[in-house]
Amino acid sequence: VDAPSASLIFTREGNLECILDATDLAQEIGRATGKRQDGRGQLELALAVLLSHATGQTECRKLLDGETSSLGGKGMSWLGQIAEASKDSRVKASAALALVKFMQGRIQDTENAQSGIPAAAETSGITEITNGGVSSVDGLAALLENIIITSTTTTEPSSTTGAGSPSPAVATNQKTVREAVEGLAYLSVHPSIREYITSQPKLLKSLFAAGLQSTKKTKPSTSISSSRLPEKDGIPITSPDDHRLNIGLHYGLALTLANLCQYRPKLSKEEEQIARLRRMTKPAAETSSSGGGVRTTMGAQDEGDDPRTSDPAVRTRVKKLCRAGMLPLLAGLARSESRSARECTSRVYLYVVEDQTNRGEVLKDGGSRALLDIIKSHPSSSSSSSSPPKGGNDVPLLIPDWNAIQALSKLAITASPLQVFGPNVGVTFDAIPPLCSVITFADLVSSSSNPLKGGSSVPENRLPTSLQRFEALMALTNIASMGPEVAERIAKTKGVSIALENGLLDEHEMLRRANVELLCNLVVCEPVFDRFVPRPGDGGGAAESRLQILVALADVDDLQTRKAASGALAVLSSDERVCSGFVALQKKRGSLLRIFRRLLVDEEEEEEEDDEPEPEEEAPGATSKVKKEEKGRRRSKRGESPIADFDLVHRG
Repeated sequence: VDAPSASLIFTREGNLECILDATDLAQEIGRATGKRQDGRGQLELALAVLLSHATGQTECRKLLDGETSSLGGKGMSWLGQIAEASKDSRVKASAALALVKFMQGRIQDTENAQSGIPAAAETSGITEITNGGVSSVDGLAALLENIIITSTTTTEPSSTTGAGSPSPAVATNQKTVREAVEGLAYLSVHPSIREYITSQPKLLKSLFAAGLQSTKKTKPSTSISSSRLPEKDGIPITSPDDHRLNIGLHYGLALTLANLCQYRPKLSKEEEQIARLRRMTKPAAETSSSGGGVRTTMGAQDEGDDPRTSDPAVRTRVKKLCRAGMLPLLAGLARSESRSARECTSRVYLYVVEDQTNRGEVLKDGGSRALLDIIKSHPSSSSSSSSPPKGGNDVPLLIPDWNAIQALSKLAITASPLQVFGPNVGVTFDAIPPLCSVITFADLVSSSSNPLKGGSSVPENRLPTSLQRFEALMALTNIASMGPEVAERIAKTKGVSIALENGLLDEHEMLRRANVELLCNLVVCEPVFDRFVPRPGDGGGAAESRLQILVALADVDDLQTRKAASGALAVLSSDERVCSGFVALQKKRGSLLRIFRRLLVDEEEEEEEDDEPEPEEEAPGATSKVKKEEKGRRRSKRGESPIADFDLVHRG
């Protein structure tokens, strides 16, 4: 459907009156005959579907708003009556979807009109609406739940006609489920509905059953042409319409699960200030009852103040969903033809593996394979008008799915690479390029070969975060420990060596440590080893500078960084040219031997400190402070500076 054209037709003068006259006609037919007729049912369905599309457009919602138009209020009232009274599940689902879209859209319209501060959909609340007997999101959620359970129970996948196509009854139920799931996806942005969905085992069972049935024979693809349809004996088993139906269902399920599992975003100070300003512009929540039904009025609620969106509450919901059978469904959604569904699925995986106790279950249900499927099926080019910047030679600079890669990193950090990727080394090799892209992407964007350098660039929010880089480095460190062949593959990945060298000077201590630890595992590989070997041709300047940085890192306060740096230096010292470089550094700086000696002495001191009993009561942080002072006194007794030579320390 072309939304702008459809909206133009719907808003043309006189069209809405004709549509609403049809609703009167449908009611008159029902009263005159005293029973439901096919003609009336088809008319109701057509009107409900039309209004469900119209309520998704701002201009159409203005016409249907009962507060500004009595004519529009009549249409919404009819939708409420049909949603409750109709005996046709498809009509009920379409009517309920129209009501949900109208509710959510009107909230967004109101917020946009009241404030210039943009509001995220997931933080929107519910404003008052009374249409027929449907008066709250809770009532709509219960209605959609009943539709989904009933439709999935009556759907029999084995009922087929012709060359394997589903029977008309099954096809109708599939459309009903898709529309009901879409409505549930809209409602799941509200904390109360998230809790409600996860507390209904029958609803979860029906959702997962419908999803699994639709993902059984899907393959990763962005195309829905018949050439990609599953075949049996050369005959397509499903039609393009079925695939389009599945795409809608996949996205609705994936979005619903993403909302259910979503953690509170980690806001910067500036973002927290914007959130506070947004809260100041919103009315307080009110709750009242009217007549026999409950009428709920809620201001746009900030999730940061709602205990149902706290981290413990989210972890509990994720546990319930995993026990109910969500993980097999995620593995199926990872193969969906819908790019949006795959992106939502990668978000769900990231939320699930956030809790380390879930990672074993994810691996058991094929989570690593599913994440690799998502990563590999990421589109190779953008069809949008705002195409991403290009790298050298006009090659499109693609934005990877960082969520999927980060989820894979978390799995590779806490489990053995063999458990994550299996014994087939080819699967491990498939995981290396995306993990490496996390640490090389920023350098690629800022490289001199980028024709857009100095002009437009990749937005900050599309670059990998510091946490994503840190976790990718840790994952690659674990993978590199599998053996020389795997380490060699990482070392030969384009841009890795340069990214590691830049990372040695990172201002963040944890990122610097992760870079040094990966370097320690890769320095045995020729491409990395050679970059630290001084050569007469270049005067030894570049390699000598790298050695100097590594020596400085062997004398920092962080123990893990010192261990990794000294391990890399030990490997490098097997080459005579590197040893000559050490001698040159000693002559120039005069600190190298002293640093090497400290590494040995520090190890002895640490063993002594391990044997010493800790004080019974100390203020927080006092222990580390005492140890540092004692360590400085010991160095002073030996006539040494308590810190490394300033010439060898990177000071930013």
